[in-house]
Amino acid sequence: MGYPTVSQFDKQFIARTIENLDGEVKNTFTHLLNSLLGLVICPRQWNTLGRRIPVFFACKLIDFSELDFLKEATTFSDEYNKNHEIYKLSFRGKKYEEITLKDVIDKLRHSIAHQSIRPTKEENKWEGIIFRSYPADPIAALWEDNFSMQMYLTQSEIRTLVLFIAQRYLDELDHDN
Repeated sequence: MGYPTVSQFDKQFIARTIENLDGEVKNTFTHLLNSLLGLVICPRQWNTLGRRIPVFFACKLIDFSELDFLKEATTFSDEYNKNHEIYKLSFRGKKYEEITLKDVIDKLRHSIAHQSIRPTKEENKWEGIIFRSYPADPIAALWEDNFSMQMYLTQSEIRTLVLFIAQRYLDELDHDN
């Protein structure tokens, strides 16, 4: 893969992330979360800084059939064994048809940066993660229902999202070169 130059860092980082997902790892779920973190932060920051502005970020979620699972309702158990029924993705003030991939990536970034994440379980194993983004940071620690975005992803859905972002990003860069 070669030495990652500054101008190609994002591309090399994302390509290496895809390679790492195909390898054997001890803690698969943790590895997927680390991959998601990198694939939310790196392309988003490059976009924010104007270094690369991926066209697919502006596309609406409904344009991507690979992400249709985000429209579904689901049930999960919290750490107190209480069951909750929620939609995979909820945005306050936006209909699903209006949400762009950039909206999701921005809210995921805020959720991760402000530690507004909660694991869910099946028996004694991680089943999924709930990501929440709040309009004001101090509220995030309270984990109340006044979130601006909530997303629940299982391990397989995290993998799908990670590979989707990575492949779309690389495909767009390869198309531009």
